[in-house]
Amino acid sequence: MSNIEQNIHTKVKQLLDEGKIRYFIGYESGSDPWHAAPSFIFNGNDAKKLVFNPQCVNNLAVYLSDDKKREMKKGENPDTGAIGILAKGCDSKALIQLLSENQIQRKSIVILGLPCSGVIDLRKLEKCAREAKLPAEAMYEIPLTRDGDGFSGEWKGKKYSFPVDKVVFDKCLFCTTPNTLDADEFFGDALKAAGSKNYSSVQELEALPVEKRWEFWSEQFSRCIRCSA
Repeated sequence: MSNIEQNIHTKVKQLLDEGKIRYFIGYESGSDPWHAAPSFIFNGNDAKKLVFNPQCVNNLAVYLSDDKKREMKKGENPDTGAIGILAKGCDSKALIQLLSENQIQRKSIVILGLPCSGVIDLRKLEKCAREAKLPAEAMYEIPLTRDGDGFSGEWKGKKYSFPVDKVVFDKCLFCTTPNTLDADEFFGDALKAAGSKNYSSVQELEALPVEKRWEFWSEQFSRCIRCSA
């Protein structure tokens, strides 16, 4: 467990125990070592379930919109208490957009920020694992740890390594906001931006024939799950 996780556990428990938030939105371990899942913590004693690692991909800001849209039960009064949320740098952009559109109020959220050096693109990781000849039964099963400029794991005495630039999302390689932009409390040391804005991929896309551009966008649209994030 990292110091960041320990500090988040302590802070979230304090916020809940003191009644400063109704609940906290963060991440917990998923169904296997390669996944993390959104987590909703209502009790301070459950704060120890929270994790933060390169598998924490989800943009949690969408759940703030869901809370606002939740239908009230008959006789139920709206709870105006604050909600706590963990936000990476890129997620904080979504929070700022929601605030600018008055979909949420700043006083109604408590933002815990932290540095992020990139999150894993599962499709890229799966490709690397197959190229490294990771056995099928080990897929999703070996815990990965950051190891210098890569991620590594061990299966039956054999070590497998995956370079960072081969498994994190492409956007993470050129991220200009590795730190939360607006936070009530920030955990860990701020990171330097991975690079400046890079539009080479946009230029390459614009240079393609119309048919190829449409093929590209059709693939992007096919991934949409209408999450409203």
